[in-house]
Amino acid sequence: MMLRPPLSWNSLRAQDERHDSSWVTVCGDIHLRPQQEDSFIQFLDELSEKSPHHLVILGDLFDYWLDSPSFVMEYDFLFRRLHSLSQQGWQLHCVLGNRELAAGPCFQKAFPGRVYLRKLDLETAAGRLRIVHGDRLVRDPGYRLMAAILSSWWFRTFQACAPLIVQQMVARWIRGKSQAKNRRVAEYGPPLQLLDPRRVAAASRGCIKLLAGHIHLQLERRIRGCAFTLCGHWDEDVGRWVTISSKGEVALQNKHYA
Repeated sequence: MMLRPPLSWNSLRAQDERHDSSWVTVCGDIHLRPQQEDSFIQFLDELSEKSPHHLVILGDLFDYWLDSPSFVMEYDFLFRRLHSLSQQGWQLHCVLGNRELAAGPCFQKAFPGRVYLRKLDLETAAGRLRIVHGDRLVRDPGYRLMAAILSSWWFRTFQACAPLIVQQMVARWIRGKSQAKNRRVAEYGPPLQLLDPRRVAAASRGCIKLLAGHIHLQLERRIRGCAFTLCGHWDEDVGRWVTISSKGEVALQNKHYA
């Protein structure tokens, strides 16, 4: 079954928001594994002590996700904390990344917030900011072919019929191929060179700033006249994220965890 996002799936407005300096917190590329209670889990515990606002996860929350009840149970430690934040008044949002290409009803039911397939627009006093995962901004035709296959009716049918252990074997094979390719690509130069300026310009059309992840950097640049922010990734002991005010001010954040 294909994921069905809410009707109001692509826009978040800053009207009548009480919080200014931290209206929205954006993070991504966490790549959690089962029972991996590291820096991101500590970060969620810290958020529970703060005044609630919006938390946006821009994809790759998991190392890989298979849409099954057993995966929901394996990540119970994560979903319990997210549900606790939601009960405290936090508004939670998740833009799916390439590690969640197989996400479906199980994930949508387990995640206590809104799930977005491609992008989330933030309407601020300064103008529109757009959040994407970033997998579609790079020069990678092989990945785009794989994404099309995983989103196809044929793969969804296989996913619905195949035993979980078979799905895990396929997912680990794909993950291994991806890691091997990343090692080869790293030999060509800095990850920033993977970005396709034409795709960045196209994705930023109609907004004053584009925020993304995927290539595991945290920085701000202008690409073809577009203000572009990479939100950063998470390590076991280092967290990187971005805060956005209702005025549209973006601030890069990071913290070392014990």
